[in-house]
Parts: sequence; C-alpha cells; structure tokens
Amino acid sequence: MSHLRWLITACLLGACSHQEPGQVCISSSTSNLTGVDFVFPHQSCQLGLADAQNGFDVQFTVHVEQPLDAVQVQPLDAGQCEQPGTSGLIVHAELGDETHLSCQCDVGVCQPVSRPAISLAPGDYPASVHLIAKDWQGTAATAGAVFPPGGYDVVLQARGVVGTSPAYAYSVEGHFGVSFSQ
Repeated sequence: MSHLRWLITACLLGACSHQEPGQVCISSSTSNLTGVDFVFPHQSCQLGLADAQNGFDVQFTVHVEQPLDAVQVQPLDAGQCEQPGTSGLIVHAELGDETHLSCQCDVGVCQPVSRPAISLAPGDYPASVHLIAKDWQGTAATAGAVFPPGGYDVVLQARGVVGTSPAYAYSVEGHFGVSFSQ
C-alpha cells in the first residue's frame, strides 16, 4: 500500500479523529539531506468542511541538526516564484489525494533569480502553510469545488543540490494527514 493510501486509510479509520486530551495525527518526514527534516507539532488534523472551504493552517518546523554548506535551493512552482523561508530552504506545499490537488503551483512567471549556494545554520525554524481544500493550483487558475469529506495528505517538499565535489540532489519531504468531516 502506498504511503498516501496508508495515510488516507488511517485517517478514515479514525487515526486522525479528534481525541481528548491528546489527538493522534499521522505524520512522517523523509530526507537525504543530512540532519534536515520536517517536524509537525501537535495540532488538529480532524477538520470541518468550513475549514476545507475557508482554509486552515498547518504548523511545521524545519529542523536543521548541524551546519550544512553548499546548499542550492530550488523553487518547485511552475513560475519559479517561491522564496526561501527563515531556514533558508524553499518549502513547497500541496494538499490532496489521488483525485484532488490544491497548491500554489502556478502563480505566474517570475523573473529568473540567481540563487547562489547557501549555508544552513543549526536550529529549529517554525513555519506554517495556509491551505484551502479546493481543486486549485494557484492564482492563475480558478478554484474548483471543495474536497469531499475524507482523508487527505499535506505534502511539504524542499529540493535542490548540495555539495561541491561531488554534488548530489537532495529531497526533504514531510507528510501530515488531515481529515474533513461534515
């Protein structure tokens, strides 16, 4: 079973349902960038359809364990408009499943920017993304219908190249399962 299907199944079976006092939300992070990953703090993952319609925030932290030099960041949107956050990485966010997708994937075309290699400093860099659960891929597209009730995956991605000799492509990816109900 794919990771996305597992997250959706887990949410639909109640693993993402609101539980007091502690809530169980399914999240994961994978990375081949040494010592760098996404961490999702305790937050609600069981949301109402009003949240899907009006939008909701997902909190996360970019955790950098040790200094890392020669990191080149890459925007993942179509127009190359995304900018680095406080960690130095460019974090791209998407919400969806195998049928639905919401992201700011197409916000127009930006002027090409020369992005020299940077150094990542150790630390925890809190951030958030605001998502709307409508079939939508940016300001250049018209928002579609609200996602139906069910489980969906918030995917955070940061990609680029690190090192000088040899350099290698890196990918940091985080998943946070959310569920919308009536």
